Amino acid sequence: MRKPDLTRWTPPGFNVNAEAHFFIVGLAASFLLSLTFIPGYSSARKCLYITYQSTEKILMEGARMADFSEILGFTLYGFYILAICMLGMIIFHYIYHYKDSKSIYLMKRLPKSSELHKRCLALPITAFLICIISAFVMLLVYFGIYMTFTPEQCIAPDQWQKIWRDLP
Repeated sequence: MRKPDLTRWTPPGFNVNAEAHFFIVGLAASFLLSLTFIPGYSSARKCLYITYQSTEKILMEGARMADFSEILGFTLYGFYILAICMLGMIIFHYIYHYKDSKSIYLMKRLPKSSELHKRCLALPITAFLICIISAFVMLLVYFGIYMTFTPEQCIAPDQWQKIWRDLP
C-alpha cells in the first residue's frame, strides 16, 4: 500500500514526516496511558469480594463499586494533551510560512487565497479530531468493561451521567 502524499496539506518545504511521527507516537503513548484504567478497575473490583483460603470469592454484603468516573480518572488525558498540541501545530504552520524561505510570498501569489489556510489547518484539525474520537472510543470501551464485569447490585445508578457531571 502506498503512503499518502501529505505535502499537499502542509506548508511548502515542511517536514511532514516529523509531524506525522510526533502524532503517531503521541497517539500510541495516549493509548498506553489509557490502559491504566484496567489495573484501577481490577483493584476496585477486587475490593467487592471476600476471598477465603481456597480461591472462592464471595461478594460482600452491601458492597458498592467506585463510580466509573472515579476509576477513569486521568486515563484519557493523554488524548486531550495531544489534541491541544495538534491545535498548537496550527500556529506553528502559520509561523513556518514566515521562516527561512519565506514561503508566505509564494502562498500570496497563488490564485486561491484559501490555499494558505488549507495548508495550515487541514492536518492539525484532522489530527485533533482523531484524538477526540479516540478518547471517546476508549471511554465507551472502558464504560462497557465497567458495566459488563461489575456485579449489577454493586453499581450505583446514573453512571453515564456522573461521567459528564464529574469532568474536571
